Amino acid sequence: MLRRWALAAGAVIAVSAVFPALSATAQDPDALMSRAREVWANRAEAAYVQYGVRWRFEEGANQLDRWYELTFRASDGALAIERIRLEGDEARQRGFALTIFGVPLFDTNPDAAALAAMREPAIEPAFTFGLIPRGYRTKLLAPADDATPNPFAEELPEIGRVIATSREYRVTLLGIERLRYGAAYHLSLVPLRDPHFNRLRDLWISTDSYQTLQERVAGILDTKPYDSALWTVRYVPLEGRMYIQQISTDESLRFGERRVSHAQLDFVDYRFPRSVPAHTFERWF
Repeated sequence: MLRRWALAAGAVIAVSAVFPALSATAQDPDALMSRAREVWANRAEAAYVQYGVRWRFEEGANQLDRWYELTFRASDGALAIERIRLEGDEARQRGFALTIFGVPLFDTNPDAAALAAMREPAIEPAFTFGLIPRGYRTKLLAPADDATPNPFAEELPEIGRVIATSREYRVTLLGIERLRYGAAYHLSLVPLRDPHFNRLRDLWISTDSYQTLQERVAGILDTKPYDSALWTVRYVPLEGRMYIQQISTDESLRFGERRVSHAQLDFVDYRFPRSVPAHTFERWF
């Protein structure tokens, strides 16, 4: 019996010796956040990503939608946005409002003003809202049959990339929660400075892969009223990488005298083409 207990104790000691870093990381909120940053920084991004985005919100009993097709070029972060015109869109945009001395009397089409106020969803498919510094570019995932030779083939391969950041947040581990794509460490983030710039408020990190599964951010799109609401960002795993699945808020957004609720952006139909014509990213207006 004593021998059995001794063997069990020895096994526990051996396991602890093999995985000391894992235990320390799981107990240290700052280490967890650093690990999540490293995992994202070392991902290999597809050269091009195409996806659809649906803007949706409610005003009273009306549910308003607008669809977009986006193409992202990873090499330089170029983003092409095309509005998808659906049947009935033109009618929804017609109408006028009659006012006297700035006082509204009636509006022949109240939906038109709300739809006109919707910003284009200029958001990269793998945007992290501050987890990774703005402008940072991950390495590209080259096609297996890429005919372009690598001029630096003799150089040593890149082992990993580390992001050096100053301390922007006070990080607290709130516990482990079960999300759609697995168990996650839930971190609470309080900005130590520049809260308008450092917008992360909560972070959910996979307990086994350290991939970011979910975020809560204070503002998106860098303009009112979108930058004054608290948004939840959910990610979906595709081809071994995390991409935005949905961005939503439970807060009302105010456009002048109008208020809309349940605003959300749904990111759908992800595709990874091998090439995209260069003119896709040229805008003539």
